[in-house]
Amino acid sequence: MAMVLRGEVREFPAGKELPHDKYIHAVPESVSPVEQVYIKSKYGVYVAAAMRKPKGNGPFPVLIHFHGAPGGRGMEKLVTWSRGDTGSPFFERFLQEG
Repeated sequence: MAMVLRGEVREFPAGKELPHDKYIHAVPESVSPVEQVYIKSKYGVYVAAAMRKPKGNGPFPVLIHFHGAPGGRGMEKLVTWSRGDTGSPFFERFLQEG
C-alpha cells in the first residue's frame, strides 16, 4: 500500500518571537522557584519530585502530576519540566491562576 503525504514548511525569521514563546517561562523562577524534594515512599524508597507554588502565603490547592519516569534523567529533567523549559502552558496557567 502506497501513501502520499503533503506538508508545509514554515520559516520564522531570526530574532522574532515564535508563536509558542509566550507560553515558555510565563511564570519566572523569581516568582515561583522550583523546589527539589525527595519524598519517602511507603516502602522506604525515595521518589524525586519538583515543586512550584504560587506567590503568597498558602494554603494552596494542589495539582499532582505523575510521570512514569524521566527516562533515567533524574531530578534535572523534572526541574526543566517544572520550569517550563520545553513549554508547558498547562503548568504555567495553574501557577498564574494561583
